[in-house]
Amino acid sequence: MGLILPKKISIILVLNYNNTIFFRCHRSYLVNLKRVKEIVTSGRTFQIILDTEEKLPLSRKHEKTLRIKLQQK
Repeated sequence: MGLILPKKISIILVLNYNNTIFFRCHRSYLVNLKRVKEIVTSGRTFQIILDTEEKLPLSRKHEKTLRIKLQQK
């Protein structure tokens, strides 16, 4: 299971600390890029499948950027 951070820690603070590892995939979610196994499309919605088989939502707004970042690693 991934690391669960307390709600009071700012997503922006985490992204500013190290934005090469973490990616904001949805309004309330950060994902460690090293843990992404695949992106699944279902109609107009997207999900990220992690190497632990956990599923995270992926906003349409961030989908293309995530695919580019994954190709770069």
